[in-house]
Amino acid sequence: MTNTNQNFASKIPCYSFEHVPTRLASGGVGLFIDGNLKYTVLEKESHGAFQASWIAISFNKQNNVICGILDCQHNSPDCFSGYVSDTTQKVASTGKSIYLMSDFNFLFALQSSYLLPTIGKPTRMHGMSASPIDDIFVNNPDQVLISGNIITDVSDHFSQFCILTSGIEKVANKTTKKRDFSDISVRFSNDLPIADWDNIILTLEHTPWDTVFVFDEIDDMLESWENLFNNAVDQHCPWRNKRVALVNQTPWMSNAIIDQLRLRDTLLKRSKRSNNPDDWAEYKRARNKAVGMLKSAKRKYYIKT
Repeated sequence: MTNTNQNFASKIPCYSFEHVPTRLASGGVGLFIDGNLKYTVLEKESHGAFQASWIAISFNKQNNVICGILDCQHNSPDCFSGYVSDTTQKVASTGKSIYLMSDFNFLFALQSSYLLPTIGKPTRMHGMSASPIDDIFVNNPDQVLISGNIITDVSDHFSQFCILTSGIEKVANKTTKKRDFSDISVRFSNDLPIADWDNIILTLEHTPWDTVFVFDEIDDMLESWENLFNNAVDQHCPWRNKRVALVNQTPWMSNAIIDQLRLRDTLLKRSKRSNNPDDWAEYKRARNKAVGMLKSAKRKYYIKT
């Protein structure tokens, strides 16, 4: 990309364009950024051996992510390798998520920054040869849902894509308050459950109800009585915040996943009560299975869409 043709390339509605032209006949890099995103240009470098552009994208209540794009001219590999190694280590030291796009295979230059390739297959086909040159590198591979090549005959270099879990702020779960009666023992009479209220009754008997009559106004007396009663009940049936189930679940959610999540939560409660190593091991297996089912369902959903 040269200064001559970048004006044509940058005219995509609703996108910002950050580019670094080349001094040579071919090369250069450019980033198209969604116009709704807030970003800051960190660095632009144009060298006879390479071009590079780095930006930081900001999200509300989320860590910034750093995106970079590099193009190697292959006329000075040592110079390019040194720049890649020094710059990626500097960027990695920020502790932020990094996404690097480039057309080089100097993997050794990225090892110290823990940047891993996401494509993992040949990206350039020329005659009978196949080379894994173009790639997208990340330092958080657990957030990658799916990645690969877009096969076209426009060029012998295929286009790459990488879909990650969203960095958008999540909507908070709705909650409601309910009394927790789990500490009240239950006995059965004629197969009907009957709560054992003996402890609550004992607490109510020792409550100083006569203090209600120190007030002259009936409203003050009623408020005092309610406070005494609620304080007594709170000792045995405290209020708990309960999460309200979403009416519209995410499109990849299924009944099997919901059942597995419920099993996970049940085993977690049992493990906390017993603190038994076997119970904790069973909970961890159920938790790992639930995580795997969710990731698999998300991946299949995004592949289809």
